[in-house]
Amino acid sequence: MTKDEGRPLVLVVEDIDWIRDGMVRQLREHGYDVVEATSAAGALALAESVRPALILTEEELPAYAHLADRLAAHPALCRLPVVIINPDAEDCARLGDTVLLSGYDRIAHLLAIKKQ
Repeated sequence: MTKDEGRPLVLVVEDIDWIRDGMVRQLREHGYDVVEATSAAGALALAESVRPALILTEEELPAYAHLADRLAAHPALCRLPVVIINPDAEDCARLGDTVLLSGYDRIAHLLAIKKQ
């Protein structure tokens, strides 16, 4: 899918199909364009080429720590927000460099803060 002007592009990283499909559906319902990866390596390559507004993943991803470490060390991607949606989380709480949000509707708020 190509990015529509004015609609933020989100990179979803999830290795389980039905979970990734649900994440993608929620994002599209909230007005985001979406690209998908199933691994940390695939996510890094895709992020380098499409430059998403943020990466959405989950902490149970087998390669989550590897993804976080590689992003932090990457000169062009180190400031790219990585988000985990957790309904029980306090908005903008942190898990290392990753931001926890309570729902998909909170992404717009995070992106607005990033622009300031």
